[in-house]
Amino acid sequence: MVATNAPFGGWGYGKEHPGDEGKWAKWQVFVVRMIQEAQKRGLNPQWDIWNEPDHGFFWKRSPEQFNETWRRACLKIRQTDPQAVIVGPSWSNVHPRQPR
Repeated sequence: MVATNAPFGGWGYGKEHPGDEGKWAKWQVFVVRMIQEAQKRGLNPQWDIWNEPDHGFFWKRSPEQFNETWRRACLKIRQTDPQAVIVGPSWSNVHPRQPR
């Protein structure tokens, strides 16, 4: 998760992903902390929950785990700041509809 033009970092792309082994608490605490930090700094960012989830370098889990990561982040963002702007997901490629 990263705030557009925010002067603080994001989750990172290490081995751990939100929801691994069914564990969501660390991710949800992280989301709230990011929002509170933005508020403390007087920022009103647009929240891009996960950058380029369709690129294997950035998201190394199932689409279902990504969707749950996104859903949980949206809920926490809305609970913490109901007026927040959520953008994305920011895809790395355009996926045009394939002809049938």
